[in-house]
Amino acid sequence: MKAFIFSLFVLALLSSQVDAQRTCMPGRPSGVMNVCRQRGSTNCSRVESRNTCINLVGGPFVSGFAGQVPRCTIFANEGCRGSEERITSIRANFSFPARSVRCPCV
Repeated sequence: MKAFIFSLFVLALLSSQVDAQRTCMPGRPSGVMNVCRQRGSTNCSRVESRNTCINLVGGPFVSGFAGQVPRCTIFANEGCRGSEERITSIRANFSFPARSVRCPCV
């Protein structure tokens, strides 16, 4: 019985660590990106991603800008699938319309 309870404890611990990798740890802010409907970073919407995939609604989004640490990745399809482009500059015109985005914790 003790072995069974210990196994459940280990499984719960591993599960919480996997979840922590998908979202930000307590005290770490979300990655933030502004996705824009026009080139030149105009007509924009703010998106917060806690290292999870965010499907974008209301596009097409063709440009954007990130915060102080621009490390977000845009994707051509919903669910963070398909072609991807890592945004490494403060302001960027995308090479394809973004349908989803993922930003790491900062």
